[in-house]
Amino acid sequence: MIEPIGSLVSDRFYDGMLTSARGQESSFAAIGNILPAPVSWLSTSQRPRHEERRAGTSFWNAAEVEVVERWLTRLERAAEEAGETLHVGVIAGYQAQTDQLRRSIRPGDGRWVHLHIDVHPVDSFQGQERDVVYISITRSNTGAGIGFLADIRRMNVAMTRAKKKLVVIGDSATLSQHSFYADFIAYAQEKEGYQSAWEYMDL
Repeated sequence: MIEPIGSLVSDRFYDGMLTSARGQESSFAAIGNILPAPVSWLSTSQRPRHEERRAGTSFWNAAEVEVVERWLTRLERAAEEAGETLHVGVIAGYQAQTDQLRRSIRPGDGRWVHLHIDVHPVDSFQGQERDVVYISITRSNTGAGIGFLADIRRMNVAMTRAKKKLVVIGDSATLSQHSFYADFIAYAQEKEGYQSAWEYMDL
């Protein structure tokens, strides 16, 4: 992974002992054209809370599904213009959200010519890497409830799947009540990678 992603992971999970591999500094033009920062947080907090609960303990978030699909569409266009092919991982914290993302994105349905997209929950990406990783946090509520996402070891697995670009989609108002996510948001702001998820949504 490139240094900004490696530095974020190293400082928060490995006491600064993790180093990025040399020769990973280069990036794809398509990625930089739409999200220049290597670590981005796309915040959905500008709109009302969106999480919904499926029977049992799983949650889904239709707004985040829309955000992921729209930003992937922008990335597909940018990759086409740059003549590049990207391997993209879409990770969701909850199975219900994974199911919704698969229905919306439909990897391999013909829309994605320059993107090879895989949509899975965190555990299914263990030991794998992708050029770009989108993480759909899913939880969005007024009570700052994040359930098992408070187990940040799962986020370690998700974040370390990204080689060139890490993009998190989440409600910063909900997530910032937890110290780990507050630090992540601050890091994204420091790297000029924090912005509204709804920016460019008309494209």
